[in-house]
Amino acid sequence: MLMIPIFIFLRFLDEQWGIDKAYEFDVKTFKLLDSLALFKNLCPPSKTNPTLRKCTVSKYTALVYRIDDVLKQIELIAFLYSRMTNSL
Repeated sequence: MLMIPIFIFLRFLDEQWGIDKAYEFDVKTFKLLDSLALFKNLCPPSKTNPTLRKCTVSKYTALVYRIDDVLKQIELIAFLYSRMTNSL
């Protein structure tokens, strides 16, 4: 999987599939963020790095986040897009 910043991913969606798909992704993402605001442990921790949590946003996209209990906030780390391959 390839880690992609959100603004690059939204541009990619817009260029590849149009504004409608980018908007649909945006809506799904904000619904998930609303749920995370209420239930910070909603998504399971990563098996390889338990400080990170991964949620499914769509069939090929996941959101990775970290909980900062000191600052009482959720830090969005990256979006993972599994249809792209990482050549590294």
